[in-house]
Amino acid sequence: MTFGDHVEFFDRELIALGRKPMALTLPQIIAALDTNGSPDTDTACAVFAETLTWPDGMTDTTRLEICLRLQCARWYCIDLANAEEDGEDGKQFLESLLIEYWRDVGRVDWIHSHFVKEWAERNFPGSTETPD
Repeated sequence: MTFGDHVEFFDRELIALGRKPMALTLPQIIAALDTNGSPDTDTACAVFAETLTWPDGMTDTTRLEICLRLQCARWYCIDLANAEEDGEDGKQFLESLLIEYWRDVGRVDWIHSHFVKEWAERNFPGSTETPD
């Protein structure tokens, strides 16, 4: 199985979690982007990796953080679309992407790619190109 095979799975989860509107303040949204992850969100991701069901009663902050982690996992899988997985089972794969990768480098890389780099290219075209 390739990483690209998981993109639709992450898309479905994003749609399902985003159906109910989230009532969050700007500081709550920024905090979700600014932290490596909350223990509540790690727990929810671990439960999901085990059961493929999100826990009941998650706060909007947890749902937002999960959506960010799913977006990051989706981006990672698209980037490695044709690469073969290394043999992790489904639980290990989800935990490694939604918890470990997010905490280690995924959050920073994804935020840079989707916010910083896109902003720089819109405002300073060519500024993010690397010389050959």
